[in-house]
Amino acid sequence: MIKENALKYLGYQNQKLDQQTNLLLDQELEELKQFSFKYMYKIYTLSKKPLKIKELDLNIDYPDLIDLFDSCNQVVVMACTLGIDLDRKLKYYSVIDVTRMTILDALASSYLEYKADEFEKQQNFGKRTFRFCPGYGNVPLELNHQLASALQCDKHIGLTVLPNDLLLPQKSMIGLIGIGDDKIKKHCFSCKLKDNCNYRKRGQRCYKND
Repeated sequence: MIKENALKYLGYQNQKLDQQTNLLLDQELEELKQFSFKYMYKIYTLSKKPLKIKELDLNIDYPDLIDLFDSCNQVVVMACTLGIDLDRKLKYYSVIDVTRMTILDALASSYLEYKADEFEKQQNFGKRTFRFCPGYGNVPLELNHQLASALQCDKHIGLTVLPNDLLLPQKSMIGLIGIGDDKIKKHCFSCKLKDNCNYRKRGQRCYKND
């Protein structure tokens, strides 16, 4: 699954892999195992009209979240990262081997999603929605600042938010998961790339639903 999704990020679609690319994928997948997946989460209460995270007095009254959390009474705010050492490795490869860097970058994005999904399945959340991250749909990326601050991500897992609202380390994620509903299927509408997505243009999607 990690390799399969990485190939989609790399633009491969029903193409036969050459031996060299396949070997690099296997090598970099092994290299990824040396980087630790760090995560943390907190569960908060949702209040409605307007939609807020009650304990934080944080307004999240955006149409996509209103719809997603319509039947939810709580929300999980989770954060995870593969760490700054991976950023350093990507920068190193960008100087000496751009092809290897590109493959490691795609695999790391896929690996982060895989580990985040794995984490969710291991928790006893009960009915839950799919994970929704700032920057998707109409939810602004700047929401990262408030969520990271609430979790104290910098202190616990070394994750910070840059002035441009992006996360550091690069391979990191902050997401919201509603509790009390079972909207676990992902949808294209929640993706920040939906308007320029090559998969949608081909009538395809980049994910699978269980």
